[in-house]
Amino acid sequence: MKKNVRAFSNLAKGCPVLLLTDLDRYSCPPELINDWTALPLHPNLLFRVAVREVESWLLGDGKGLSSFLQLRSSIVIADPENLADPKEELLRHALKSPVRRIRDALAFHDDRGQVYQGPDYNGTLAGFVMNHWHVSSASGRCHSLERFLAALQRMEERS
Repeated sequence: MKKNVRAFSNLAKGCPVLLLTDLDRYSCPPELINDWTALPLHPNLLFRVAVREVESWLLGDGKGLSSFLQLRSSIVIADPENLADPKEELLRHALKSPVRRIRDALAFHDDRGQVYQGPDYNGTLAGFVMNHWHVSSASGRCHSLERFLAALQRMEERS
């Protein structure tokens, strides 16, 4: 996506565009944004950064994710954005799911215990987001999600 920021900005001249990326190894969102953008962006381009990874936003609704995975106990993470690797955390919880279809779609591990993304990771999590995720619960624990929602609201009010 980094190499296409200018193209997204040009596209925003015709319609609003949302560009969402993970913070990953950058120390803070302004550092990533400064590295990715040399020129001013079109005002219709909403460029937001999930801290540290968008999976932290999903973990922010631990009760909903636990229910989706059909886990016996709830996932409780007070500050998901402070996890070193939110995706790995989500995958480890997915491996505990008693529902084979969900477990196999989301995650698998090798003989050494290394956890990997499953073959339908995105599709299965899209189902969670569309049908089970409580964004209000997650935004209470994830400040970058809270800021994203506020920016989206401001963009909607402008149009």
